[in-house]
Amino acid sequence: MKQYLPVTRLLILALFFFSASTVAELTASDVAATVSSAEQGDPNSQYNLGLMYENGQGMPQNFQQAAFWYQKSALQGNSKAQFNLGFMYDNGSGVTQNFQQAAYWYTQAAEQGDPYAQYNLGLMYDSGQGVTSDVKQAFLWINRAAKKGHAASQFTLGQMFTQGRGVTKDLKQAANWYGKAAELGDINALFQLGILYQQGLGVEKDPTKAADFIRKAAELGHMPAQFNLSLMYQSGNGVSKDLVQAAKWMRKAAEQDNYEAQCNLGVMYAKGQGVPTDDVQAYAWLAVSAVNGNQIAVTNKELVASRLTPEKLTEAEALALRYFNLYTKPRY
Repeated sequence: MKQYLPVTRLLILALFFFSASTVAELTASDVAATVSSAEQGDPNSQYNLGLMYENGQGMPQNFQQAAFWYQKSALQGNSKAQFNLGFMYDNGSGVTQNFQQAAYWYTQAAEQGDPYAQYNLGLMYDSGQGVTSDVKQAFLWINRAAKKGHAASQFTLGQMFTQGRGVTKDLKQAANWYGKAAELGDINALFQLGILYQQGLGVEKDPTKAADFIRKAAELGHMPAQFNLSLMYQSGNGVSKDLVQAAKWMRKAAEQDNYEAQCNLGVMYAKGQGVPTDDVQAYAWLAVSAVNGNQIAVTNKELVASRLTPEKLTEAEALALRYFNLYTKPRY
């Protein structure tokens, strides 16, 4: 499954660049001028008209018309239109999904230096979707995008150096690219950089730095970071031991459907670690974890159930159902 970073799309109108907020304020005369210019063959106006149709700005939203005008612009070499057309083929938006066509148009834009297209093309070579699988080509294109400051590419490049995929394994280079992506706020890079510092891989081991990076990712909602940060507070690794903070971050991970966190949080409620002792809460979280496949939670749930009165068990089961509905994601 490819992960895309949304392209920053600018509307080009009468040779000027407009922000997204300006686009929404286009007048009827602006729209008419764009349509007229597009129909006369101007590639920038054709791209703009495609953008207007795609976003429903100045025109009724119509993905088929968006693809139509993107293609006209793309055939004249507009790299933004080439990328957008590739993206539409990739996702089956306004056109029949066609990975070969997606790869073709990504290639056209990538060869003109578009980092978003370079990244997506690299992912296609990595997965073999629309092109013959080729990890060296994947590395080549993702590397080009990364060097242009594309954060998702920098993170992915870090992964490739970590795994030795398409390139010789090099943890120092992995840390370097994770660091660049982390500076741009990439949530996954922040977490992975923290893990490298935690384990001393590619960098000098530094539990404090590890905790800093993992905390930043956790604060941005990264579930594995939240889970790991909780464990760090439980053990005092890189941070002062703090069971209240451990329980706080364990709950955040549990609410994102991490069944290990759900089990751990249940145990914390059962033992009164960082939270008041509460067997109803303990049972509820253990029950959710058990339904999600954690066998340890099954055993612990039965232990907690043996301490509950029939009335409290009914209350706990109702709470477990509520948590299950709130915090369990569909599994296919």
